[in-house]
Amino acid sequence: MTQSHRLKVLVPRTEIRRKVREIARHITRDFRGEHVHLVGVLKGACIFLSDLVREIDLETSIDFIAVASYGRGSESTGQVRLLKDLDSSIAGLNVILVEDILDTGLTLSYLLRVLRQRRPKTLRVAALLDKPAQRREDVKADYVGFTIPNEFVVGYGLDYAERYRNLKDVCILRPPSRLHARTRSAAAPSLIGVSPVRSARQTRAPADRLPPRPRSRDRRVRGAPCPRTHPRSASATRPLVRSRR
Repeated sequence: MTQSHRLKVLVPRTEIRRKVREIARHITRDFRGEHVHLVGVLKGACIFLSDLVREIDLETSIDFIAVASYGRGSESTGQVRLLKDLDSSIAGLNVILVEDILDTGLTLSYLLRVLRQRRPKTLRVAALLDKPAQRREDVKADYVGFTIPNEFVVGYGLDYAERYRNLKDVCILRPPSRLHARTRSAAAPSLIGVSPVRSARQTRAPADRLPPRPRSRDRRVRGAPCPRTHPRSASATRPLVRSRR
């Protein structure tokens, strides 16, 4: 658990290792005797690709391409931008596009259009995770590790604002509960810039912080008659304030 979010393991590392080997066996069988060229989609697929390529029992080469659709938030912007192109030509190659997660399909649909224009011999897709509930484009992966529910996930290369990529498990990322948020705000109000809500008892200032009561200029001796209610006399007209000497 982190200070700002709650993490729940969705796919443990042991299952990930088993599934990566299984996908690698399928690729080895489908392309037996041929060369395969793996294209990893940065940054999320880098860990998946590095584990996958070591399990494929074929001659392989790798390249990377980078796109952006999430920015620094948890919701896809719906717009895909190419940030880094391939370093070499894929014409005539058996290309496997390696994705960390297939959700809306916007990124994958864009990349398939771009790569098909480069005239590869074959073009297939390997995705570690598939989230069909978010699908907005009619695209599918040829090799899928896990079908997951409609949750925002991090770990094993997937991030939230560049955090959590190094987790060995795939985890569901959830914001802190309201109770947890209230507890944190009361304990450290300076983190959010406002003071916590307090009860009437808590808002009462301590005695040592109360402003001093205004003092009358005439200190009257306890029990002395008030000059307003008694006849004027020498004692009544005598000032009761100590003279400053």
